[in-house]
Amino acid sequence: MKPIGMIFCAAAVVAAAGGAQAGIGAWFASSSDAAPVAATPATTLAASGAAPLRCRIDAAPTRGGTRLVAVVEADGDVAGRYSFAVEGGGSGGTSTIRQGGAFAATAGVTEVLSETSLSGRFTATLLVDWSGGATRCTASSLTL
Repeated sequence: MKPIGMIFCAAAVVAAAGGAQAGIGAWFASSSDAAPVAATPATTLAASGAAPLRCRIDAAPTRGGTRLVAVVEADGDVAGRYSFAVEGGGSGGTSTIRQGGAFAATAGVTEVLSETSLSGRFTATLLVDWSGGATRCTASSLTL
């Protein structure tokens, strides 16, 4: 399967005292023949000293649709909960997919949290909470 795009959301750290916030970022990488996918900036809150956690939503073409994969990567061992919501629609109607549960991320290992496939346009949101904070990543297809 050839990926058509990836959404990366970097976790930021909010200092416990004073609430100073480090950089929050999201960026999009794609191949030249990628289907259009848009990223919005990540929203992340983390306690001081928490292991940085990054999330992304990978999008890959399938026969008649798109496969979405919700992924996290951590610089240290982190456990928590996630929620992956996808809303989509095409000529055949609309659908809402919600998946979630507990996760454990090992330092330096890419952990797949959830995957789903759908046809037509989509908007996907990945919410990840752990003892040190939370992060949110979003992705959507673009209507041309």
